[in-house]
Amino acid sequence: MYKIVIDTNLWVSLLISKRLKKIKDLCLNKNVVIVSSHKIVEEYLDVSSRAKVKKYIQDEESILIVFDIIKKYCVADPVDDVVMPEFKDQDDLYLLALSAAVGANFLLTGDKDLLALGKYEQTEIVSFSKFMEILEET
Repeated sequence: MYKIVIDTNLWVSLLISKRLKKIKDLCLNKNVVIVSSHKIVEEYLDVSSRAKVKKYIQDEESILIVFDIIKKYCVADPVDDVVMPEFKDQDDLYLLALSAAVGANFLLTGDKDLLALGKYEQTEIVSFSKFMEILEET
């Protein structure tokens, strides 16, 4: 079983793309546990309500559908921030802290800075499509 954290940028990306069914399938996969936090939920609601994002959303109800998926299928686990001054984007530290604290196998993201890390402690940092390949191979 894989324990994963999904970056907010992927939740938003899935919201504005046609890949919403893929995330639903992932949530229903018995070999995957998705861990979330209040910060992921807050950031998702903030970003999805911005005008520059809303213009790409075909159906406003999709915002709530993705929100419901996060709340329904994800295991919430609040984590305090960590300080890593060598990391470029301080706003993403909570994702690394959450991944480390829950012992996540994977952090799924589209963020190039996070992807460049490749790994943080025990957590592999990969794209959504790469994780889907890994999942299909197992």
